[in-house]
Amino acid sequence: MSERQLQFRVGMMVLVALAIGTGLLVRAGKLDRYWSENFSVAIQFDSAGGIYPSAPVLMYGLTVGNVRDVRLDPKRRGVIVIVELDAKHKLPADSTAQVAVSLLGEGHLEVVPGTSAEFVKNGDVLKGQAAGDPLALVARLEAKTSATMDSFAATSKEWGTLAHNVNSLLETKRGNIDQVIERAADSLDQLSLAMKSATELIQQANRIVGDPKTQAALQQTAQSLPRLVNDTRETIVVARTTLESMQRNLQNLESVTDPLAKKGTDMIARVDTSLANLDRLLADASRFVRVLNTQDGTLQKLASDPQLYDNLNRSSQLMNVLLRGIEPIVQDMREFSDKVARRPEILGVGGAIQPSNGLRDTELIEQSGGNGTKPAQKSTRPSFLPGR
Repeated sequence: MSERQLQFRVGMMVLVALAIGTGLLVRAGKLDRYWSENFSVAIQFDSAGGIYPSAPVLMYGLTVGNVRDVRLDPKRRGVIVIVELDAKHKLPADSTAQVAVSLLGEGHLEVVPGTSAEFVKNGDVLKGQAAGDPLALVARLEAKTSATMDSFAATSKEWGTLAHNVNSLLETKRGNIDQVIERAADSLDQLSLAMKSATELIQQANRIVGDPKTQAALQQTAQSLPRLVNDTRETIVVARTTLESMQRNLQNLESVTDPLAKKGTDMIARVDTSLANLDRLLADASRFVRVLNTQDGTLQKLASDPQLYDNLNRSSQLMNVLLRGIEPIVQDMREFSDKVARRPEILGVGGAIQPSNGLRDTELIEQSGGNGTKPAQKSTRPSFLPGR
């Protein structure tokens, strides 16, 4: 694997990790609401227990927005809840909102649509109703139950004391009968009070349990528990899968970075050498540029003096004309040399004494078979020489 391929794979791993992290951030943080069209509405409550920023706003069981801010209202001595609603949901102007808190303490706002023909606009103020907290009701019921049980315990203790005194009186025939009767009457009075408290407690419990709103809240809470459990289970599965994927990615990244760590010293040395070479190259380039920018330099004069450029242009044109004029002369010299090679006698007496046969030396060598010897020429005497 080349170093370039290794760097490419590391970059791809980083991009994939960033994409996965961005997707998880958008999914978990519900960031899609920042680019959707929303409008803000203020809701006034006397109490908003269990409501927190980012809490959902439901209508008919569907999410139509979320809570943006929860603040105190010093003028009304209450609470103002700022919610963001999806613009595609139209709410009548006389709609109200209720605070709903589950048994687990999770709160949300339930919007009850009205019947008005006008719709809620951005910046409107709605009225809200604070629902009773089931946990607080259970806590108060527990306190009253504890008081009732204490009364029963005290009454039982008195009855035990009474029984002990009666037994002592019957066995020993001693004691004051009037005191025993008074104590028995006091015990009966306390028992009557305890029974009365128990009756009131049972009636209050019946009223709480019989309240349709409380029953609806309890039923809704009971219905939402399986969904909450399923969501929790799915979240755990997704988290486990994500952790396993992250573990595999870390292992793969470790297998990629180990060779880099082992070759880190050599790579750093190469990078230092490359940087040093680059510095020298830049220094040479800087010197070259300074030389080019020198006023006495050839290129600087050529760039700044148009007359010099014109002279060079004219010189090149004259050179071109001169070369075109020399071409016929060279051609004539080539033909003359060829004629001399074929007929050397045209140059002087030696050629007249030993006339040529009209072939050049290279042609004679080729005719002789390439052995390098010239073929014998038949000697002819010129006509102007005397005969032997």
